[in-house]
Amino acid sequence: MEARNDRENLKKLGPGDELKFVIGNRMDFEYAKGVLDEFRKYFSAKTPVHFSPVFGELEPKLLAQWILEERLEVRLQLPLHKILWDPNQRGV
Repeated sequence: MEARNDRENLKKLGPGDELKFVIGNRMDFEYAKGVLDEFRKYFSAKTPVHFSPVFGELEPKLLAQWILEERLEVRLQLPLHKILWDPNQRGV
């Protein structure tokens, strides 16, 4: 999905905006870290940043471990709609 992102939009984040990265593997994690390093100066330190594991591809515990090891100031966001209901169910 990297090629479909308009990274210039990160310079336009304002109060009330949040940023979410969906992480499927270590390469995605490193990419997200790089984006944060490059663009953090453009948005507030109070802007919430979420890292969410791709359901069924990356164990949430492993993503949490990476976040802690790197001491990142991000929130771990679990895909609750996939955990609480059948992952194939639509409209929940």
